[in-house]
Amino acid sequence: MDTLNYTYANISGAGRFCKLQVTGGRKLSDIRHTHDFYEVVLVITGSTLHEINGREYENKTGDYVILSPGDSHRIVSQSPGTNVICLSVEKGGFELFAEIYDVSELCDFSPEREVKIFNIGDDFNVCTAASEKGSGESGEIQCKKLLSVMLANYGEQKNEAPGRGNGQLCIIAEKMKKSENLCEGLPAFLRLSGYSHTHLARLVKREFGCTLHEYIFKLRLEEAYRRIVFTGEHFESISQNIGYESFSHFNRIFKAHYGITPSQLRKNHGFTTV
Repeated sequence: MDTLNYTYANISGAGRFCKLQVTGGRKLSDIRHTHDFYEVVLVITGSTLHEINGREYENKTGDYVILSPGDSHRIVSQSPGTNVICLSVEKGGFELFAEIYDVSELCDFSPEREVKIFNIGDDFNVCTAASEKGSGESGEIQCKKLLSVMLANYGEQKNEAPGRGNGQLCIIAEKMKKSENLCEGLPAFLRLSGYSHTHLARLVKREFGCTLHEYIFKLRLEEAYRRIVFTGEHFESISQNIGYESFSHFNRIFKAHYGITPSQLRKNHGFTTV
């Protein structure tokens, strides 16, 4: 794939990398090929006809596909001026993100699996801004932001798919991950859902197998985990932004839940502090 600009980013220590490419309207490769890493391909202008494992998929503006290592693919055709973001991520780095975002099914390498095309929707501007050269952020932060946004977007759409339980509840749960809602806790969950306490408790128990308080506790710690791993935000700030005024209390419950302190977690994954 020809590229207009690119940035290499060290995701989590030696041997794990991410490369961001923006094609800038140049012709994409029509030669069938494979990679030993993951690729996330997002169309930001125009459209492409993308052949993946022998099947053709039309990708319009805002559409993206997540390719696994070993997938055979090529661009059959593209409209004039097509611009594409391509994020290439080494296996270990991608699998770390997939585990944290609970989308580990993306680590299925089988060429017989169903390849799905998703649309980035409301996250379109976030993705394009993160990919722009001269945004003021380091390449590492840009790549982490893009991968995080895309996997979160994928997870949300996956939960909305037919046969995956209460899609509306999953959408509300995603909104609960915002700092202001995590800080507010249960009142925010009730307000966003529009349900009574009893009805919401029943839905959460049925869909997630836990109480309302247990679920909010889980959301808070998962968001803290993501921020510790993906950002250089100070631990005290993370604690306050998810609803814990006392960092010492947060530190204790985090270690009790994950078996590791926030500082040990960040050190183990080797993410850059910014």
